[in-house]
Amino acid sequence: MTSEPSPSSQHGFLDRMERLLRLLFFVLLYTTVILYGFAPQLIYPDMGWHLAQGEWMVHHHAFLRQDVFNYPVLHAPLVNEYPFYQIVIWLAWRFGEIGAAALCSFLLALILLIIHRGARKLSPPEFLFAPALLFCVLLAITRATLRPEIVTSLGIVLFMVTLLLHREANDWKKIWPLALFQIVWINSHSGFILGPALTIGFGVELTLRHWLHERKFPLATFRTWAASSLLIVLACFANPYGLQRLLLPFYHQGSEIIRAYVTEMQPLAFNTGDFFVQAMILELLFIAAACLVYRGGLCWTFLLVTLFFFKETFVSQRHMAVFAMLVPGTLLSAAAFGRRIDFTAVRHPLALRLAGNIVLLTAAMGALLLVHSEFTPTSALSPFSRWRAWQLHRVEMPVTATAWLRENQIAGRLL
Repeated sequence: MTSEPSPSSQHGFLDRMERLLRLLFFVLLYTTVILYGFAPQLIYPDMGWHLAQGEWMVHHHAFLRQDVFNYPVLHAPLVNEYPFYQIVIWLAWRFGEIGAAALCSFLLALILLIIHRGARKLSPPEFLFAPALLFCVLLAITRATLRPEIVTSLGIVLFMVTLLLHREANDWKKIWPLALFQIVWINSHSGFILGPALTIGFGVELTLRHWLHERKFPLATFRTWAASSLLIVLACFANPYGLQRLLLPFYHQGSEIIRAYVTEMQPLAFNTGDFFVQAMILELLFIAAACLVYRGGLCWTFLLVTLFFFKETFVSQRHMAVFAMLVPGTLLSAAAFGRRIDFTAVRHPLALRLAGNIVLLTAAMGALLLVHSEFTPTSALSPFSRWRAWQLHRVEMPVTATAWLRENQIAGRLL
């Protein structure tokens, strides 16, 4: 006659299963982003323009202040949004397409590593965080290339995770690494505005939280986060163009010409039959579930910014990747600020644990399908098919035409 396994042994088995599934999930997700990034980068239409500007700045030892490449407005005053980014990718291209692909792959892995580190420190529920992170990758991966917006993706996760891990900081000096990155960010992409927005909002919220909890104004908290916010704002002025550079993101958003003629600025239709719309709605449901699990605990600043970019995606679809990057940090904020419900008190805790492991297994299977699609020759995710297209000169950039002009020493501009 055999005895029934004890509840403790069953819990031990589920613990081991959860650790194994978590490891498998992250290994597959790292594989996905590393493989996707390691592909030719010159196939994107604006990459040659970035390289030309980077080369000009390196050779002239100066920042661009006049347009030297745009034929209709030659020598018009220019505020270059991307000087640091353009110089870095020009240096990467000294190693050819392999160098650019390796840089893109490294940056994508770094973004995931920062999110992963935040999850390890804050321990959100895997049954919510894993599928949310999977959908984050699905929403963002088509924009995950070596274009300047990759710096904004990196900045969003770096700021959100760092702010959450230093939420009890009593010294503004602990935030100084973010100021260094803010300098890189403002000289790489106009999404830099999110750095000060997240920091200021987070500081105001922490001050209010402490004020309500302690029933008196928390002067130490206010000083810490006021100084931190000021540091991030001052870092934004470390650019070659001063205040003009700070105003440029608002000009872009308000320009009807840019919105009309730039494809990625077109609105996304709110069609519930669209997979991407469904994925975005699911992400909001994961956040709502985390809020319930942690008894209403969330960083409300992060939530408001996330909801704002959810709305803005249906005004300009380029914001989809920004929304996707905001979701993991908002979920992590629930674990940072909330008090998790004790599920051991429920009637069938083992069944609940098993259900959580099934969700984690499903997320791991989803990540496995992503990796599988990258090895499928006909898949748009496949780095192998993109390398093959590059070798056969099936690219959007007029690479062959430009090479022909140079070989025949023909001076002129391509219109």
